[in-house]
Amino acid sequence: MNRNDLLKTYHLPLPELINFAESVNKAHANIELCSIINAKSGACSEDCKYCAQSAHYDGEAKVYPLLNREEILKSAVIAQKNGAKRYGIVTSGVSPTPADFVAVLEAVSFLAKRVEIKIDASLGILTFDELASLKEAGLSRYHHNLETSREFFPRITTTHTYETRYEVAQNTIKCGLELCCGGIFGIGEEPIDRISLALDIAKLAPTAIPINFLVPIKGTPLETIEKISAEEALRTIAIFRIICKDCRIVLAGGRSEVLKNEQKKAFNAGANGMIIGDLLTTTNEEIENDKKLLGCL
Repeated sequence: MNRNDLLKTYHLPLPELINFAESVNKAHANIELCSIINAKSGACSEDCKYCAQSAHYDGEAKVYPLLNREEILKSAVIAQKNGAKRYGIVTSGVSPTPADFVAVLEAVSFLAKRVEIKIDASLGILTFDELASLKEAGLSRYHHNLETSREFFPRITTTHTYETRYEVAQNTIKCGLELCCGGIFGIGEEPIDRISLALDIAKLAPTAIPINFLVPIKGTPLETIEKISAEEALRTIAIFRIICKDCRIVLAGGRSEVLKNEQKKAFNAGANGMIIGDLLTTTNEEIENDKKLLGCL
């Protein structure tokens, strides 16, 4: 389908759209749980308008240096006990300092020898050689979101480009790592931007696509924006499932605040992954609530 056809599909009656997405791929038959740790927080040099960790704004994110490997391991063990199959080490900043990169390499190797859970990372803009070093250390998957459409991106971030992010995603695949690449929605974009992003991501054919929904945070430029509705969130998930047929679609930031009691429908619409536990600057559902939700699928 071309963009016009996809836009018409996006605006189908919601039950019809969800049925279409489910017919493309009954994704909810195999749901993967993952967890992340905010291993270095705040003081980011980038000006992404949705992010509380940006040093350009007065967001309320905590600021602390890179956690040591023992603290990261402790969190990984808890994630594994809670049923997560993957564990992501996430750091703020456009790129890690040389010292932090070495420390993360050592942490990846340290964890890979001590837990069964797969180790992932999201460290910002890395070179091909740095990505290859992470793979050699035992990293399974690299997370690097494109965030929003190529056309809308300059309205959200000016300190780096969409093309730079896309190149990192390409290099992730070239070096043999699995790629996790998605976006954040409800930041002022239009449905056509969601479709444009999905089409670009489909070209990369990542293993997983995290779907984040903005929870407006005080002190950021988007603090007064109205949250995306549950219906628009479900439409976004469904159109990503239709466009990115075989990729894992992961419910990530903002899922509980935006979808609320509609989370079960998200799995019918195409989601087949979910981040459990706390996120970067927002919290997710309690683990027991998540288990109840999954038990109803």
